[in-house]
Amino acid sequence: GDVYKRQPVEVAPLAPRDLIIDGESEPVEFTTETYHVALYEGASYSWTVPSGGTITEGAGTFAITVEWGAAGATGNITVSASGVTVNPDSYPIEVVP
Repeated sequence: GDVYKRQPVEVAPLAPRDLIIDGESEPVEFTTETYHVALYEGASYSWTVPSGGTITEGAGTFAITVEWGAAGATGNITVSASGVTVNPDSYPIEVVP
């Protein structure tokens, strides 16, 4: 019969996936916008928003609602996640009139 040699299999670790924030990059002043990333089961998400924005819903989840203040505010929304291997993201915004 045929003889097969077993070869060791090398398994490369999975590269971390990137969190990618989706949402309005130029929110209109005094409006509410939603920002989200991919949902990973078992993940806990940590968000920050620049001065002029307030997270009103969703802190700790994959999607947040942000209430924006007066025009002129700029900065980055950031998100990271624990419990999964993903890279954090930073998303520049500018509140416009």
